[in-house]
Amino acid sequence: MHVFGFSVRLSAEVHEEERTAAVSALGFDKMRLIAPVRAGDIMRLKSRVLDTRPSKSKPDLGIVTFASELINQCSEAVFTYEFSALIRRNNG
Repeated sequence: MHVFGFSVRLSAEVHEEERTAAVSALGFDKMRLIAPVRAGDIMRLKSRVLDTRPSKSKPDLGIVTFASELINQCSEAVFTYEFSALIRRNNG
């Protein structure tokens, strides 16, 4: 749980120009601890979009599914997961 919490914290540390208007997390799936995380490790988070779709009930929102990897200083993935989030759509 600590490694998961750490990865969520890293996801919040995004440059302002890269931030999205997240409304709510919808769920986390396929969590996998691949390797140990040790005190002193330097971690980074890499996420990519797997899927996007508009919300059927709220046209100003969309659902985005991501795959994320927590990567250590040796460029090894130590923890992976997928999650979906409700995101405000830019209709302009």
